[in-house]
Amino acid sequence: MRTVYATALKVGNQSDVSASLNYVGRWIQDWYLRQRLSVDVFQSLGEGDLAVTPAEGHQLSIQHHTTKDAPDEQLVDLRWTYPDQYDKSLGWVITLSLLRQGDGLLLSLELAVIGLQLVIAPASIKLGSPRLIRDIARLRSIRLDGYPYSLTPELVDAEHVELLVSELTDSTRPYPIVLVSRRVQDDMPLFNSNELAERLAGVAKVYELADKWAAFRLTEEVGKTLTCFGGAVRLYWPRFNVQSDPFTHPLWMPWQFKDADTTERTLGQLSNIVFDAAAFRHVEPLAISRIRSTAEREAREAARNSGAKSEDELIEDLITMEQKLKKVEATNAELLQENKTLRENTAALVAHTTWKALTPSILQAPDAVAEPEALTSVVEVVRQTEAISKNVRFLPSAHSSAAASPYKHPERVQEALTALEEVASIWGETIELGKANGSIRQLFKTRGFDYADDVSQTSKGKWSSEYTATYNGQELDISPHITLGAKQPDTCLSIHWAWHKDEKVAVVAHVGRHKTNTKT
Repeated sequence: MRTVYATALKVGNQSDVSASLNYVGRWIQDWYLRQRLSVDVFQSLGEGDLAVTPAEGHQLSIQHHTTKDAPDEQLVDLRWTYPDQYDKSLGWVITLSLLRQGDGLLLSLELAVIGLQLVIAPASIKLGSPRLIRDIARLRSIRLDGYPYSLTPELVDAEHVELLVSELTDSTRPYPIVLVSRRVQDDMPLFNSNELAERLAGVAKVYELADKWAAFRLTEEVGKTLTCFGGAVRLYWPRFNVQSDPFTHPLWMPWQFKDADTTERTLGQLSNIVFDAAAFRHVEPLAISRIRSTAEREAREAARNSGAKSEDELIEDLITMEQKLKKVEATNAELLQENKTLRENTAALVAHTTWKALTPSILQAPDAVAEPEALTSVVEVVRQTEAISKNVRFLPSAHSSAAASPYKHPERVQEALTALEEVASIWGETIELGKANGSIRQLFKTRGFDYADDVSQTSKGKWSSEYTATYNGQELDISPHITLGAKQPDTCLSIHWAWHKDEKVAVVAHVGRHKTNTKT
């Protein structure tokens, strides 16, 4: 028997508990209705044990546990086994435990595949999250190991990337995060992230970057080798940090989603990797195992104290228990060996075979989009931007200040000037039509930049010449600016420009060292 999916969730309020129990009953009942069989488990989930055989090879049991120490808590153990619908040599074993605690519910589920006939061939099964978990994960009070959990993918824009990075780098985060990025050219994803979230319900959280600006901001936060952009998808395992080995956190490139077939194979591969990790790492919550073991101990004590059996019967029970114990010990030894083998295989598969073997194919993929050559200087960025810009003009002082700048991140300057190009276009339309399209500050903020439309009066008074420029014989105020980074000139850069209402363009006068002010 091999566990292929496992999760543990907590339901936090009474209304969601009632909904969850209803989902359990409907999950089983609807499954059998599709087989034209009638199986009702709703009453047994509340009280009374159950053991039925709905069809040949099927077994369904429900058992309740209570203890004297915690009479208000009730544990329900459900075990459901049945042959696979398409491959009769395989069977499914579902183990579900539901612990009622006050107004909450603790749920643990394991889904395993078992061989029913000896057929040495690959198992053609398509794994996905059980319908039960998908339904429960839509409720509002769900938590995964203490963390709020939602099935709906969260859209992350540039101004909220820091919150995403905070969650990514949380050293106590127990679940993987799958991040979906969008294409640069049209800010569209290559597939529906909601469908991916459905596949991974209960074992991972899915986020989607809202646009290229969010991707730029993420790159600035975690570095180019650990980011995700341009339609790619990345899996961030727990214990991620900005010094992590990029191969540890798998990346699927855009060409792996080029059509429906390749997308399905890629998402299947991603899902299987997460499912394997979840099944391998699953631990039944201590509260559940403690209630069960206590209830079983109390039942044994009650049987011993009842005196209802004779000595001969007790000896027979002892012999039977010893035989069962030997079987359990043998099974445990087999499981320990299987566990060791799976651990070694998983480590080898994830760390070496799967991802490092994929690297050459990613680099050599015929349909992959080649990255542009890396920019090496700020002045090169200014020249390239000027050549294609429609809404921004560059003064000679912009080129000279860029040439003198030691700033080490020219790609970030390119992103800022691209943002200025887009905002200037929107601003120009506002001037022409006389219709507001949002504040300039907010337009920049959604693209991951902090904009200021002025500097202090003290700075203007003392260093007024630094905040003016001449364009076509007209003196302009170049106080509007963006500042990238901080501290030293190689880690800090300012872009200053003027809004030219007549031409409806932004006139850039400075791209370089931070200008003089009261702080510098």
